[in-house]
Amino acid sequence: MRIPVTFDMLRRVNVRRDKEWNTGSVPLTTIFRATELAGEAGEVCNVVKKLHRARIGIAGGNATVNDLRDELADVIIAADLLAMAEGIDLEEAVISKFNRTSHDRGFATLLSNELTFPPPEDGMTQRAVLYTLHRDIARHEAALREKYIADGTAEHYADIIPPDAMLGMIRYAKKYIEERITTTAGDSDE
Repeated sequence: MRIPVTFDMLRRVNVRRDKEWNTGSVPLTTIFRATELAGEAGEVCNVVKKLHRARIGIAGGNATVNDLRDELADVIIAADLLAMAEGIDLEEAVISKFNRTSHDRGFATLLSNELTFPPPEDGMTQRAVLYTLHRDIARHEAALREKYIADGTAEHYADIIPPDAMLGMIRYAKKYIEERITTTAGDSDE
């Protein structure tokens, strides 16, 4: 079972790895972090240049989409390290900026970290969607219990996302869905 990586998880492991990596006596400054981010963004541009050059048939160094993937990951990591240096909650900042831009441009699409449910697909009632989500969450709960708690590996993940907290979120989601199923009892499940 894979757990989606969140900004909070990235911050926690960045804090831990930064202590391992930066063993010097001077904390890294915002200027260092900004320069690090710019360097990583430059590496993304260099890979894109090489990919484009290969696509149009110009000789030169080669790059792969995997190279681009790695450099984009470095940009995200470096952005979080810069945000960490300035005490910025990157998740909140991304949500706020995304929604502000949507509002300014008159777009309906907003970003949220709140528990929401997708609209029913063609032919599905809201109740059917809720049953499907409830089933999937129950499967994830069972897998989490088996893999991260029963076999004793929970300690490795505990400082990233404590298993009890994950199970608590799963229980909350299940309860919320069960309540929604009850309130949609009048829906047809045809």
